[in-house]
Amino acid sequence: METDLESVERQLRIDPRLRGFEIRSEGEELHLEKHEEKFARLSPSDMKGEWRMETFQETEEWEIGSFSGTLEECLDFLTTHPRYQFWER
Repeated sequence: METDLESVERQLRIDPRLRGFEIRSEGEELHLEKHEEKFARLSPSDMKGEWRMETFQETEEWEIGSFSGTLEECLDFLTTHPRYQFWER
C-alpha cells in the first residue's frame, strides 16, 4: 500500500492537471481530495494492480464508478472526464 500511495503522490506533483489534490490512505483505500472535499476513493480490486474507483457526486452520496484500472489509468480518467470534477461545475 505504501508504494501505491507514493506513486499517486508522485503523480500529483508532476501532473499539472492534478495540482491542488491531496492523497491519503484510509485502510486499503486511497482518498483523493481537493479543498478538503472528498473527490474520489480508490479501492484495490481482486485483480493484482487493478483499482476500482468511486466518486463523490453532488447528491452527497458515493456513486460506484464503472471504471477500473491501474492507479495511473484512474488518475488519467479523473483528469479527462469533467463529469467527475464536480467542484468545477
